[in-house]
Amino acid sequence: MSNKVKEEKSSFWWAVLGFFFPLISIIFLVVFLATDRNKDAKMIGIAAAIGFVCRLFIPIIIIIMLVAYVGHHPDTFEDAGSVIKCLSLGSEYHASNEDGIIKCINDATGEIKVFIDYDEYVDLDEYYRMKGNETIEEENN
Repeated sequence: MSNKVKEEKSSFWWAVLGFFFPLISIIFLVVFLATDRNKDAKMIGIAAAIGFVCRLFIPIIIIIMLVAYVGHHPDTFEDAGSVIKCLSLGSEYHASNEDGIIKCINDATGEIKVFIDYDEYVDLDEYYRMKGNETIEEENN
């Protein structure tokens, strides 16, 4: 008679579960340790640790990269804000930021609106009229 020791095999899917759902995999880790499924416990434990560390460090790395990018390109978020403001008028508008004036141009009609305040838009002619009045008032004072 030969005593064959049954070799314990571990499933790759436990590692997948451990990586994507680290908190749930800790429960399985405890169950596997209690039932002497050591290879499964080891696999799910390592994958859970890697998944947990990735969830901590990947956002930190992304934030560092964004801060570095904005440091080199400070006008990027201003342009992105212009696009969002113009899209609030409708999908047919696109943004143009010339001379510090955010212009929202309708692709279909050619109509131009100028963003002057939070949620307040005026036609381009009215904007220049307002701007002209402000400069005239300033010169009189």
